Amino acid sequence: MTDERRRRPVKRLEAGSRVCLVSPCSPPYPERLALGVRMLESWGLVVDVLAAAAAGAEQRSPQERAHELQTALADPTCDAVLVTRAGHGAGDLIGLLDLAVLDAQPKYFGGFSDVAHLHVALGATASVPCFHTPEIAWNSRLNGDGAAESLRRSLMGDVPPVRPVSARVSAAGPSACGELRGGTISTLAQIDAAPPGSEGVVLLLEDVRESAASVKTLLTAVERRGHTEGVSAIAIGQFAECDDPDEVTDTVRTWAEQFASTCIWDLPIGHGVEQQTVPLNWLVEIDTGGGTLAPVSQPTDREVTWS
Repeated sequence: MTDERRRRPVKRLEAGSRVCLVSPCSPPYPERLALGVRMLESWGLVVDVLAAAAAGAEQRSPQERAHELQTALADPTCDAVLVTRAGHGAGDLIGLLDLAVLDAQPKYFGGFSDVAHLHVALGATASVPCFHTPEIAWNSRLNGDGAAESLRRSLMGDVPPVRPVSARVSAAGPSACGELRGGTISTLAQIDAAPPGSEGVVLLLEDVRESAASVKTLLTAVERRGHTEGVSAIAIGQFAECDDPDEVTDTVRTWAEQFASTCIWDLPIGHGVEQQTVPLNWLVEIDTGGGTLAPVSQPTDREVTWS
């Protein structure tokens, strides 16, 4: 079975656009949240930290967190919804949300790691992209000007190509296109994949605090959950705080060879430093000659509106 829906871009933000910050997972660190709010405001955006957002998963029930997120998604005055922090808890919200509201209000939704639960559900439900972004409770130890500019451009301009951080050759096989899906391996291992689109899938994989052996086990679960169905290429991000990141990357590359001949690796996407923002559930191209991953068309558009 394939998903034949045509994806539509979401609203591109401008100065004065309203951004709602939500915490469907773990609670953010207050000092990091304040830093992220100041950053967004410095771009001319109006930031609304929803009343209970800072409480996060440990203080609130799934029903409370789902209500907060649903309120932001359905609010016609909210132009974008960003997750403050990942961690855990997003999977508890599946079944409590009406994500199809984004078909009526095609707005930017961003987060990563545990938020993959919501990214996959959104991809199966709505006809718009979502975004693999850093946490908005901004970790300045990991993310500086490069990550901030990537996020700003994805919100308010054109999404730029992402290039591997390594100077050595970090791509193999022919260039290939597909809808970018995936995220953190240990989260994907818990989620059944959405049906692939007719244009194929570029599967994004990254993780944190794993070993080569544990990743190999998790990848077996990723395959069993259906995430390799329709894969035309593999995009490998960062493996932060792993015993041997190069060994983990090599393990993923070897595993990937059985599903696709096209692969790009060492991308600054995931839990590492200067995390780049990319559109998920959106057609991208891996250019192995140029060593880039880029959207085929832009996933945001200033002409997108709703009443």
